[in-house]
Amino acid sequence: CGDHGWGCAYRSCQTVVSWLKLGGAGCQHVESVPTIPAMQAALVAAGDKPASFQGGRAWVGSVEVALLLDALFGVSSRILTLRAKNT
Repeated sequence: CGDHGWGCAYRSCQTVVSWLKLGGAGCQHVESVPTIPAMQAALVAAGDKPASFQGGRAWVGSVEVALLLDALFGVSSRILTLRAKNT
């Protein structure tokens, strides 16, 4: 793949979308898994990234994945911070 070293969160998002496409979480409206350019365009359209972001190799993280799931598929998510229990 041409995304070596910067595509990890995009691929993670595609994995979650693949699961949704198979009916995961009761989702019935996912028709296709978005490409990296489509995800970049969605982040620009959502106002999260500037137009110059499109077509680049800038990293995205879990916050952007959550935004993409909501913007593209109406799937809400939240990011939790968990602390290790002292033993």
